[in-house]
Amino acid sequence: RALGIEAPILLGFGDGDLGAMVNPPGRDLDRLARGLRRILDDIEPDAVLTWGPGGGYGHPDHRLVADVVLQVAAERGAPALYSPGWTASDIVESGIDLMSYPVDERLLTMRVGFGAADVESARAALRCHQSQFTPAAMQQASDGLERAWDGRILLQPWFGAPGGTDLFTTGATP
Repeated sequence: RALGIEAPILLGFGDGDLGAMVNPPGRDLDRLARGLRRILDDIEPDAVLTWGPGGGYGHPDHRLVADVVLQVAAERGAPALYSPGWTASDIVESGIDLMSYPVDERLLTMRVGFGAADVESARAALRCHQSQFTPAAMQQASDGLERAWDGRILLQPWFGAPGGTDLFTTGATP
């Protein structure tokens, strides 16, 4: 609600569940893939935004989600798949210790701008989010990302998705 978008679709996994050893191996990742296929069939998105291989800040669940989203997208030939990324200089500028997985800037060909209203919506959403981080740590991360991103978020296109400035318009130029 804080972002003014539809509610997230949750698949019932707890924090840290995806990497747990289960029998048979991969059972939970297969369950995630089935859920993602169902969601993609239901909503038929123009673009899919997921974590990159580093999981944002190395979180194992984020890394596994990225793997499964890439798997499902590769099966289906997703029309536009993107993951956010930051350059090594963005990481330094952010001052956030957790950010340690840079992406070469040549791969970050989608640049989506944001303004003050977007920042406030994002901060409001973060305040609603219960996480393993304290409110002070979330504020520090939000401040660092805003500083590093400087009014634009960089995305890496996958599987031939176009670069540009608009996730929902094909053929946009960077």
